[in-house]
Amino acid sequence: MKEKTLKTVKVRRWKFTILLILVGILTAGLFYTSYYEISNLLKNNNLQLTGLSKYINSFTISLSVAIVLVIFLFSFHKDFSHISSHIRKVRRGDFTEQIDVDRIHKNSKLYNTAREFNVMSNKLNNTIKDVVNMTNSVKHHSKTLELISKEEEINGGKLNYMTEDIKLSLEAQGEYLDDAFNGLCGVYEKVDVVDESLLVMRDDVEKKIKIASAGKDSFNYLNREINSLVNLLEENISRADSLKLHIHNLKEFVENVENANEKVGILTLIANVEDDNDKQPEANKEIKALSDEIEESIKSISTTFEDIDKDLRNLHHDVKGTKDTLHSQNKRFNSINKYSYAIDEFLKYSQYNIDKNLEVLRDIVDSKEEIFAFRENIANANICITEKVENVSSISNRQLENTWKIKDYSKDLFSLSKNLKKELEEFKVK
Repeated sequence: MKEKTLKTVKVRRWKFTILLILVGILTAGLFYTSYYEISNLLKNNNLQLTGLSKYINSFTISLSVAIVLVIFLFSFHKDFSHISSHIRKVRRGDFTEQIDVDRIHKNSKLYNTAREFNVMSNKLNNTIKDVVNMTNSVKHHSKTLELISKEEEINGGKLNYMTEDIKLSLEAQGEYLDDAFNGLCGVYEKVDVVDESLLVMRDDVEKKIKIASAGKDSFNYLNREINSLVNLLEENISRADSLKLHIHNLKEFVENVENANEKVGILTLIANVEDDNDKQPEANKEIKALSDEIEESIKSISTTFEDIDKDLRNLHHDVKGTKDTLHSQNKRFNSINKYSYAIDEFLKYSQYNIDKNLEVLRDIVDSKEEIFAFRENIANANICITEKVENVSSISNRQLENTWKIKDYSKDLFSLSKNLKKELEEFKVK
């Protein structure tokens, strides 16, 4: 539309120039003819009053017509120059001003042309503004998408690094668990040996009770002492059974931690490889739940270690008390003649078993610190893995947020391109 208007103005400008030239030629011809005729009449002295008046009137009329034409053409040229100067500004891309139509006669074609040109100029100005605003929005969205893309690239690298780090931590924790499991198995075997020895001692004591009850009155005291010894041995057996139960529970807790760590490793790899961002939060929730389960198992392991330590101290104290009791009874049995040999052999055998059990218990107590060290290593490794899993979950959440941002910006870009296309479709081009 702009190109068509400019062509129309150029054609009218050429028409105006040609008309101005024709009017000038016509005016010059009239002046020349009038002047030539009057000069000839004056030279020949043939000029009459009526003829002179006729020529003067003709000259006056011609001059008046020329003046009117000049005034009209000057006014037309003035309006046309005003329009032409504004068109030149528009051609240079200046849409800040419009043609002042009040300076043009309303009944002229230039007035309508100027109004149409103002409408076209205003429409082009608004369209250019919309296109500039849309371009700035597209530029802003493109820059934002570029920054999000770079952040996604960085987060991807961090996620890969953290996944490898978690994998190494899980392997280290697995080694700690293997060491702790092997140590606990050794302690369990030693406690089992102590338990079997105490059972044998209890059977021997019951046999010796029958022998002692068939003796003289002097064995009544011995019977009471042996009954007391049986009670002590029963307490020792109860302590050993409690210790075996705690160690068995500890083995189960360790196995649960190993299984949970394997699941965490698998889910972490799945969360890293998974393409669907909507499934990543579910995997992170499962990982977090397993981490909490591991933490609770570690706390149970710590509590079980404390119970084992308490049982070991009590068992050690009880066995030592049993040894002291047997030692004091051994002195009393020396004064007894009847059945003394059998009882003496029993006491020697019991003393041997007790010494052996004390040696085993000392080994268990010595290995306690090592087992507690395993517990600390497992707890620290679990805390480290939990922190790393939380970091992975945080990065996955940021990736999900960036995905939604990309979707929103993509919708905005699509809307901007659609509006831009709608703006440009109003123009007809070749």
